[in-house]
Amino acid sequence: MKKLLFLLCAITLITSAQTLFAQDTEAGKTINAGVLNGKAISLPVPEYPEKAKENNIRGSVVVEIVIDKVGTVESAKAKSGHPELREASTAAALKSKFEPMLLEGKPVKVRGVLVYNFGDKPARSKTAISGKPTLGVINGAATSLPEAEYPAAAKAVCAEGTVNVKVEIDANGDVLDAEDV
Repeated sequence: MKKLLFLLCAITLITSAQTLFAQDTEAGKTINAGVLNGKAISLPVPEYPEKAKENNIRGSVVVEIVIDKVGTVESAKAKSGHPELREASTAAALKSKFEPMLLEGKPVKVRGVLVYNFGDKPARSKTAISGKPTLGVINGAATSLPEAEYPAAAKAVCAEGTVNVKVEIDANGDVLDAEDV
């Protein structure tokens, strides 16, 4: 009986969430879209602040953005990362451009995040110890980026989040190896 009650509660929550999502969309509210680096048509690289370089400050900065219906970033705010890196990341995020995001064929306002990496090294000129160049987040450079399959087990528990994947790409742009990190 407890299992049946839990299942009914879960179905009710999912149905309520779907209804709320539909209402928000019809009312013109903002849709949550997760990590948006790969969706940008223009994703400027933030300036690495000199003070941060001198002090060997590294790491990722997550910037929450809101994109209007025509693909312009209308607001950006750093949500995590070293304070010395946040201003540069926010400035770069505000310069990003996106194709209009569509839901059922209609442009919608979208909220998501951009992730900027400082240090180990998003710069294209840097070479890793292995002798292979390291590029940081490269989603925007992909000519094809298939949508990941949402595993049934994860869907069943409404799991969500970001999965980072390290890929090795040959000179032709073909993926040689991929692993989650």
